Amino acid sequence: MPSLDTVPIITAAGLLTCLLVVPAVQAGPTITLIGDDVRSTVMEYMAAGEQSEIRHRDGVDELTPVSAGVTLRNLAPGSASIAMADLLLVSDIALIVMDSTVGPTPVIREHILIARQARVPMLAVLVSNVARLHARAPAESAEILAVEIEAVRGLLSAYDFDAKSVRVYYDAPVPEPVEGVAAFGNREALRALSTFVPRRVRAADTGPVTEIWSAVYLLTELETVGAAVSLAPQDSIMVWSEGTHSKATLSSVSQYHPGDFREMSLTLESPVSGKEGSRILLVSGERVVGLGAITQIGH
Repeated sequence: MPSLDTVPIITAAGLLTCLLVVPAVQAGPTITLIGDDVRSTVMEYMAAGEQSEIRHRDGVDELTPVSAGVTLRNLAPGSASIAMADLLLVSDIALIVMDSTVGPTPVIREHILIARQARVPMLAVLVSNVARLHARAPAESAEILAVEIEAVRGLLSAYDFDAKSVRVYYDAPVPEPVEGVAAFGNREALRALSTFVPRRVRAADTGPVTEIWSAVYLLTELETVGAAVSLAPQDSIMVWSEGTHSKATLSSVSQYHPGDFREMSLTLESPVSGKEGSRILLVSGERVVGLGAITQIGH
């Protein structure tokens, strides 16, 4: 018989602590819908199917479908690019929603650009209105879908994403077999994505900076949602970096035109978070007109 001195005694406080300490539950990934305006319809469809209400907070619609185990977020169509960049900066997955009756749009290109600069760990594609497309063009729908997906993969490749690894989901089955489709149905797509826990690399050692030198690319007319811009010395432009933004003045002595990829010096009106290597966006009229990476900072 062991000595009473060696028998552990659990006090009431200790027992309460034991009861309260439970294993942490791993939260599912946060998915932000990007792309066409039809993404709002996808959000509403998911809410109706789950009999859940969409929460509205700080301009962001949020839904947590119980059956999918993810947190789904969406910005209202037409929201400013900076708001989308801020949201994607804290997202695990960006789900590109493409209306199959329309095909890839300039907004999809812009959101892919923003996802790149926000370093979203994973992208996927949800093709919507598949049944409607098939009803309109039953003989050609499979070919149209293949061309559209190839176009989206081309955009992803153009902006340094591994397009071949990007998963594609359709919101409804189609009569013809479709190569490379991971799942059919909105909820099925979210369930499949819930099994992925992409590892986001958080920016470290970012500090307030008021002057930056950056390798910048100005978008061409074909790459922008709005109008492409040229910049001259002392012109103003909005700069986004690491979830912060500020109006800036071009302090370089040369002019920049759409398609240029050169070093640029910018003086900020207020500090932004950043470090060497931070990715930035140049924004004019709430639309992305340029992107780059900080090569040198000033305080």
